[in-house]
Amino acid sequence: FAQAELRGDLNISGTASTPIVEGKIEALDGVFGLQANEFQIVNAEAVFSKRGESLNPRLSILGESSVSTPEGDEHRIRLNISGTVTEPDIKFSSDSGLPQDKIITLFGLGASLDQV
Repeated sequence: FAQAELRGDLNISGTASTPIVEGKIEALDGVFGLQANEFQIVNAEAVFSKRGESLNPRLSILGESSVSTPEGDEHRIRLNISGTVTEPDIKFSSDSGLPQDKIITLFGLGASLDQV
């Protein structure tokens, strides 16, 4: 799920079969979900460029969430998405220095970090 207040400035030209989109859409505020966790949008934008594939915007998205282990330890998790819509680069990090693979396991399983 995702819910956000957006602002954009787009120039659309070309034809119906070959549209050209140039400009930017950015999130002013919002949330998105991953598994059972809700991320607060820190910043997010999609930049459309005439060069190359105008319908494949460059992404810059940062979201934050808190995840608790069954033992009650809380970790502040950041999800950073860059790249393009068709080739996104997705990275997780945490304030406690957890490696990305443990963060993914924690999100997927809700397991104890001693078990992963």
